[in-house]
Amino acid sequence: MNRLVPALPVLLFSAVSVSAQTSSLNPPSHSKAEDSSVSGTVVRLAGGEPLKGASVQLQDLENRAQTTSTVTDAGGRFEMKGIDPGRYRLSVSRNGFVRQDYGQRKPEDPGTVLSLRAGQNLKDLLFRLIPSAVIAGRVTNEDGEPLPWVQVSALREVYSRGKKSLSSETTVPTNDLGEYRLFDLRPGRYFVRADYKPNEHVIGPGESERIAGLEQQGYVPMYYPGTSDPARASALTVKAGDEIPGLEILISPVPAFTVRGRIYNLVSRRSTSACTVTLAPRESSQWFTLPQRDVLADTPDGSFVIRDVLPGSYTLLAFWSEEGRRYQASQNIEVGNVDVDGANLTIAPGTALSGHVTWEGKPSLDTDFLMVFLREADRSYGFSQRARVSATGSFTLNDIFDGRYRLGIAGQGKDCYLKD
Repeated sequence: MNRLVPALPVLLFSAVSVSAQTSSLNPPSHSKAEDSSVSGTVVRLAGGEPLKGASVQLQDLENRAQTTSTVTDAGGRFEMKGIDPGRYRLSVSRNGFVRQDYGQRKPEDPGTVLSLRAGQNLKDLLFRLIPSAVIAGRVTNEDGEPLPWVQVSALREVYSRGKKSLSSETTVPTNDLGEYRLFDLRPGRYFVRADYKPNEHVIGPGESERIAGLEQQGYVPMYYPGTSDPARASALTVKAGDEIPGLEILISPVPAFTVRGRIYNLVSRRSTSACTVTLAPRESSQWFTLPQRDVLADTPDGSFVIRDVLPGSYTLLAFWSEEGRRYQASQNIEVGNVDVDGANLTIAPGTALSGHVTWEGKPSLDTDFLMVFLREADRSYGFSQRARVSATGSFTLNDIFDGRYRLGIAGQGKDCYLKD
């Protein structure tokens, strides 16, 4: 039974919404008595040298599409006038330096909200920018020839759900000489990974070309200094302004195979079309070793083919939706040294999961603000579901499919927590 206990902090889960910045406006020339202003100086951290041409941006948190921007003068100074009172994010960036947000103490720390009152003139802000670092090198094949279009990434260690993983800081393609240059890096520890997909590469913005041949070979992502195992990769420690050149990464082909199957749909009573099929590494430790494959099963008989699959343990998933309801089917498969045929999946109606939320003592908030959610325990992708808690404390999660899940509760309150 789930019970909420009042008078203690609440454990909340909330979604983060990211809005694209769609406009960049110059500071207005007019001002009113209630308008505010922001001014300050941007300098280099070491030596305090003023930085000309740094971009200063003030983003309105109530209207994220509204951004006021300016650049620093020869003395590193900036000023923005005619700003409406409100809550803002203030950031400074310049080529060759690490971006810095207002209130940020270290590059990996989050910034703080800048609150402006009516008529407030915020003066003498000082931003000390840290020079960014660079990691550069070259990627070659087993014959020593340069490989173009290899996606090279600088990765940092992060923790998610209590597990250590790698997160990409930046990714760049190699040029025709196999050269790469990872720039604008914050100081810290990085792993360098090279991911080569010879059968598909970017030709121009939004366009791609499929190159015939080599369908029986694939390439495992390789980590510096030359391993496919992230646990055996060497970390590089970079300091402010460092440039580490000459990192060579060798990539050799390995056998690759094909997975064929068919999607059956018991909901619509026919083989489905327009069904997304995903082949993903089963273990989280393989997420950076075995690439995920996605195809669209859009044939009349629901058949699909996934090519260039490397040997390993995978989960095969199918996703389909109709009238706002989502369906999912999955099975584990092993890819050895032969093609896999008959990897069939069946889309079927899910089951319902009901429960009840109870309070110890008097409820400290309306149940209308409580939401129960369900997400898969073994992977970060795939099925998730949520349901609102009724006035009586009951809830029902519909369309639940086979698998292991984590059950949680989210809401708005400062004087309660989830007991069990």
